Amino acid sequence: MIRMALGLSACLFCGLLSGCASVIGSYPENTAPVKHAVAEKNYPQALKILTQNQARQNQDLDGVERGRVEQLSGNFKASEMAYHQVIQDVQQQQLEAKIQVHRVLETTGSLLGNDQMLPYRLKSYEIVFLYTYQALNYLGEGDLTDALVSIRQGQNEQSYIQQTHEAELLKAHQEAQKQGFDVNTEDHSQYFQTTMAAAKGIKSSFENAFFYYFSALLFDMQGDYNNAFVSIQRALALSPDNPEIQKFLIQILQQRSGNLDQMQRYLEKFGSSQALVTPIPEHSDLVAVIVEQGWVQPLSSITVPILTFTHDASQGGTLNFNGVMFSIPIYAKSSVVPLIAEVKIDHQRTTLPVLMSVKPLAAKALTEDYPIIIVREVLRVIAKQVLAAQVQRKGGLAGEVAVLVYNVVSSNADLRSWLTLPQDIQVWQDFLPLGPHRLSIEVNGVQESIPLDLQANTNVVIWAASVGPSLIVHRILVHQSSQ
Repeated sequence: MIRMALGLSACLFCGLLSGCASVIGSYPENTAPVKHAVAEKNYPQALKILTQNQARQNQDLDGVERGRVEQLSGNFKASEMAYHQVIQDVQQQQLEAKIQVHRVLETTGSLLGNDQMLPYRLKSYEIVFLYTYQALNYLGEGDLTDALVSIRQGQNEQSYIQQTHEAELLKAHQEAQKQGFDVNTEDHSQYFQTTMAAAKGIKSSFENAFFYYFSALLFDMQGDYNNAFVSIQRALALSPDNPEIQKFLIQILQQRSGNLDQMQRYLEKFGSSQALVTPIPEHSDLVAVIVEQGWVQPLSSITVPILTFTHDASQGGTLNFNGVMFSIPIYAKSSVVPLIAEVKIDHQRTTLPVLMSVKPLAAKALTEDYPIIIVREVLRVIAKQVLAAQVQRKGGLAGEVAVLVYNVVSSNADLRSWLTLPQDIQVWQDFLPLGPHRLSIEVNGVQESIPLDLQANTNVVIWAASVGPSLIVHRILVHQSSQ
């Protein structure tokens, strides 16, 4: 790889310098106006800004941001089309025989730039959200069948992610050994403390409690109580103290007419008694409320000195890169507390518990990628130093200035991530008797009333998003005839 860098011309260097200089502002800075427009329910403006910010290397990221804006606006068809294109891209990337190599190293030219020049590949947690929200789109279009197809694809994706990430880490370490250096991320963990703290308790970035809850919800609506039970068990494993997950699990067991001993064991585990189990009304529909709050926290950057060693046999010794500085993405410490969200059904008011927060999943994905990021940065330092020496020899003072500017603009950390994802997700569900009901949702003093007139074989999903001063609410009817 270093030999390839030696063969690059000054023209390529200048082209890369021009490309770096054309990147104006970080991704979080450029996306902030999009989120602001959505918070004002100005969806055309949000889409216009996304179009203006389009970059070839951000194709998939642009797609999910656009899909999310369209979804929040209630245009489920347009969102479905945007997500569908990204799903096709993700599947195509996975079909490439050398996808692991591409993700770790990409191309020699990319080593002379920075990670922001690489095509953005959705992170594991983002891919799971992609399939979850695509299922929501199909549900919004009245298609429970395709919604469940998307859920099953998401389940398959989780298995794929688990297998491939281990292979990527192995490839990164092999490439480091091949180039003659050793990097141990644990030696520098003090610089990643806030990210690691945010990821504490998360076993894997693709284990998503909302995905499992939503899966259970859809399976239940289809009448597939066995798969609903499997999914809600997985949601419970990730959110064991959530009373709504506990309640839904018992309700699913009731519908299954399952083993009473099994139900009793769960009731004892939850600290409830058999007397507290509310029978599901004979003529009723399932009503679910999903409340999303805020926006997921953007990435920040930190400059980290990394001690690395490269072995150069031609010089008969070891070349020490002690004190090399890297810009690394991190999740900074934050103390955002979810706002109180309440659901009022007729005369009964319930506070919604938090099912999950997105930042811990994002932080876990980042910690999983740190070895790969650092290996790329070390290889990048090697390639840049070799090429810089060439340019300085040929360009004199002008070459030294170009190298200085180039090193500054090409050393920024990659701060890209799916930023229109929510900060927190809260849920509530129950079986209500057929007929009219008064339902309202209140978050941070903003209240929205949703009229309900439950008809036989028609379940309801109320999907709400609290962003800024706005409460965006959509009512989705799920007819059992759509199976």
